[in-house]
Amino acid sequence: MLLALAAVAAVGVAAMISATADRDEALGGGTLAALGLQLSAGLGISAAGAYLAWLRRPTSWGVLLMAIGLAVFLQELPLPGSAGAVLFTAGLVGGSMTGVLAGAAAVAFSRPNRDWLGGLVVASSLVTTGLMLGLGPALFFKPVQNGCYQCATNLVFVYSSPGLYNALTHVGAAVAALACGLLGILALSRASHRQALLREPNGTVQLGCAATALLGAALLAYDANASTLVIDSTTRVIWLAQCAVLCATCLGFALSMVRTRYLAERVASIVLKAQPSPRRLQEAMAVTLGDPSLEIVYARPDGGLIQADGRPASPTRAGVAIAEVTRNGNVVAQLRHAPDLARSPERVVQAALGAGLALEHAWLQARLEAELTDLAASRARLVEVGDLERQRLERNLHDGAQQRLIALSMALSLLHADDEKTRQAKAVLQEALDNLRAIAHGIHPVALSEAGLAGATRELAESARVPLRVQPLSDEARPLVVDAALYRVVAECVVLAEGSGSFAPVTVRIGGQGTEARVEISVVGVDAPAALAALEHVADRLAALSGELTTTVSGDELIVQAKVPCG
Repeated sequence: MLLALAAVAAVGVAAMISATADRDEALGGGTLAALGLQLSAGLGISAAGAYLAWLRRPTSWGVLLMAIGLAVFLQELPLPGSAGAVLFTAGLVGGSMTGVLAGAAAVAFSRPNRDWLGGLVVASSLVTTGLMLGLGPALFFKPVQNGCYQCATNLVFVYSSPGLYNALTHVGAAVAALACGLLGILALSRASHRQALLREPNGTVQLGCAATALLGAALLAYDANASTLVIDSTTRVIWLAQCAVLCATCLGFALSMVRTRYLAERVASIVLKAQPSPRRLQEAMAVTLGDPSLEIVYARPDGGLIQADGRPASPTRAGVAIAEVTRNGNVVAQLRHAPDLARSPERVVQAALGAGLALEHAWLQARLEAELTDLAASRARLVEVGDLERQRLERNLHDGAQQRLIALSMALSLLHADDEKTRQAKAVLQEALDNLRAIAHGIHPVALSEAGLAGATRELAESARVPLRVQPLSDEARPLVVDAALYRVVAECVVLAEGSGSFAPVTVRIGGQGTEARVEISVVGVDAPAALAALEHVADRLAALSGELTTTVSGDELIVQAKVPCG
């Protein structure tokens, strides 16, 4: 691209030197201001094209802008004073292509992806104009026979026909004017549907090229209506207006690119002032890019996408554009933004570069949150599996060994023997049966599965050696794993009360609604430090379910509060 830019600059310098030597034949005149305006327009638009090519934007963008710059210089080139046959032939063939090339660039910038209609219009306009106004008339133009005695040799000359040359030139000018107008109107109609167009570097180029195309249509229409193609004040004014618009386009493009660089510095300054939370980072980037719908999701090592809090990210909505942020070849985050920003990707790129450190920090935080979430889910599954295993063991004891002991007890009761050994056997058997029932109840109370936490607590009150007052505030159904965890807290507090020897009543309040279950136990006369140590294992069980256990000591009363989410 640097070589192409250097070649365009060389043509521009040659054209300006020729225009200075032959001011009357130069389209813009030979004044210093006009030469500076035309040189700025050609070099500026070519430099913009080279820069876009360096940024690896769609190939057509850079090529079209550099072609516009070359066409500006060829159109300014005074044919009689052109140095050499190559430059003369190039000016003869491509000297009227500025307008149609600008229109083609405007349409290309308006919708760069999968635009078959725009591509068809652009291709047909370029080919038609190039053939009917450029190459076609040049085939029949012999400089000497057309009165141009100072002109160089026409390298594409085939047959001399001044009449045919003039006819093709007028018809070609009319067709080219129509093509320029069509391209300019198509580009402007598309621009009308885009918000904040002037804030985008591509938007300024699109509007500037569309305006240049419409001015080119006016210039070509004026030439088509003229009896002979001459350079007068009207053509010079329109031509210099085209160059002025191109200069303004280049200036707008440069300012937009500077603003884009400023966006990166602005985001970076936010990061340096205070390491933002993922939410603040998303809000800052949304404000900076002017896209309130901006959403940032982060990548997991397994390829999944997560939100900043570690939860799985929702699928991408239809019509949302995606920009991936990578580090060392690995995807760090996805920026889900409005499709309008895809037309100026350099804004998104610079904003992502400015927020690079914060994005990586948020990515690591999101991965940590996801791992903690997975760990919590794994602990909850272990607790649930343990409860199910307890329930299975209790059922096996009830349906197996307990039923056999009951059968044996019934068999002994049918015996008519009433001696001492039989009575002792019955007593031992009954004691074994009671012990087995206590073991089964300790493993998993049947009432817990059948009547929930409130029912299991009432059953515990019947067998406890201390008074147990149950005040259920809610009997709504909860997951078994939640009821089991809270029941262990109640049972452990009853054991503490029985061991204290105070025989003070234990009060149990069961509550909670919606997504949370709670239980509060009041125990009097227990040793608080020993009780806290004994409650550690039930606290761990609650924590595995994302629950919480808190204790409060008021005089000789210990208040234990436990809560577990049900969702």
